[in-house]
Amino acid sequence: MPLGSQLPAGFHHQFSFLLLPDEGSQLDIYHVQKTGLLEFPFGVALPVHEKSEDRIPPAPTSPWLSLILYTVLMSIIFVLVNFFLSPVSWFDRMLLGVGIYFFTEAIGALGQALYSWRKEEIFPIHHHPLSAPSVSEFWGRRWNLWVQDWIADMGRPFRRSHKSKILASFLFSGLFHEAMVNLPHWIISGESYFGTMLAYFTIQGAGLYLDKKAFRHGQPVVRRVFCWIVVILPAPLFINVPLLRFFGMTE
Repeated sequence: MPLGSQLPAGFHHQFSFLLLPDEGSQLDIYHVQKTGLLEFPFGVALPVHEKSEDRIPPAPTSPWLSLILYTVLMSIIFVLVNFFLSPVSWFDRMLLGVGIYFFTEAIGALGQALYSWRKEEIFPIHHHPLSAPSVSEFWGRRWNLWVQDWIADMGRPFRRSHKSKILASFLFSGLFHEAMVNLPHWIISGESYFGTMLAYFTIQGAGLYLDKKAFRHGQPVVRRVFCWIVVILPAPLFINVPLLRFFGMTE
């Protein structure tokens, strides 16, 4: 199915509750139809797709080249901040958000490269999130496609309440990152930074809700600017001390 064509009848996006009703009427951006899970070692599973034009665009021609490119870009950002913008300020952490994006793209390219010999293809971890026109589309269709099903499952008990679905999804995201970043740091160092990840994703949920209510029929450029205010401005809550230490950016 070419980009820009109508969605098939009955199509249901796993993360559609983050999108406005009229945002799913046109396939004007990349969408995901999963056909299975590709099992990785240690029980990790990634979504895969069949080689079909009716599904998603093919994987990059050279995932290894993508891995090298994103690793180099990530390194440039980290070196710039570490050696020229130290100590790391609030603004520097927002800049590091771009480095974190390159890091996740590198992880995605690595996954694709490791399994490029399989008949199944792992679709990209992101779909051009930097060009997202709204908060809804950033989180609903462009950022971290690999975990969308997991987070969507958190909203299933709240099918009748749109607000509750959004709240449950971002609450789960916040708690997941607290457990993945802040909890190990507290266990190792005894320093508590609990609440920062949860605060960031709470702001994202509030921003997404406001995007739907206040900016739905506004100027596209205003909606895009609001998207990046919501995503980038509070980014230092996400890029906290534990995460900075993980990347060797602070003592």
